[in-house]
Amino acid sequence: MRVGISTEILDPAALLARVQDVPRMEGSDLVADVTLPQAEVIPAVGRSGSPWPPSIWGSRT
Repeated sequence: MRVGISTEILDPAALLARVQDVPRMEGSDLVADVTLPQAEVIPAVGRSGSPWPPSIWGSRT
């Protein structure tokens, strides 16, 4: 799916042409674009060791 919203390109045909210039997503391997070559360990932060604030887990601290 491709979409175009613009406050600068006011001509619908010009905006459509610009949208159609963008490659389609079908068949894209998006995981390869965001995956690191090797696994990394990211240390936890915060007093509890959790990277999420207590409110995420429903705690009333």
